[in-house]
Amino acid sequence: MHKRKLIDERFWTKVDKNGPRMRPELTPCWLWTGAKTRAKKGRHGMLYSERIEKPNTKSGYSDITLPAHRVSWEIHYGPIPEETQVLHKCDNGLCVNPEHLELGNQKKNMQDCIARGRGNKSRAPRKRVKRTDAIWMQQNKPHYTCEQLASMFSISLTTVDNIVNKRGSYVRLEERAKEAITPPSPTAV
Repeated sequence: MHKRKLIDERFWTKVDKNGPRMRPELTPCWLWTGAKTRAKKGRHGMLYSERIEKPNTKSGYSDITLPAHRVSWEIHYGPIPEETQVLHKCDNGLCVNPEHLELGNQKKNMQDCIARGRGNKSRAPRKRVKRTDAIWMQQNKPHYTCEQLASMFSISLTTVDNIVNKRGSYVRLEERAKEAITPPSPTAV
């Protein structure tokens, strides 16, 4: 219980209740001002919890951190069931306002992501690439950028990169095309 009290006290020293209003129907966000994850996408606040011994590490110990929005949920509503995520209604990963948090799972999080336009906007719709087009791209790679090829064929940059660098199913494309075109050798009758 003493440890929980310390976490609660430390939590409140790192909260700014005067954050932005990310969605008009919600109250202002409470921004986490403490440590944050280093992720480029999906950045969240982190609260240091405790230090444990780890003999195999360089320093001999490891810090345990907790996601700040999950700590906020537990302070206000109690324990979080296993295999459950705490989702942000405001789409602000640094927000710890309990009114902006809800329980859910990965599927619900992805549905919210798509519905609110937070998904990967650069992804082109999946499209099957014709073998002849893929071979043409490989042969003409020096004359076009990947961006130009992606635009010309309405495919993602990742797909173009895989084709021109012969990765995945595009490794032996030209050889397989020649095998398919080469007529079978005549057999002796």
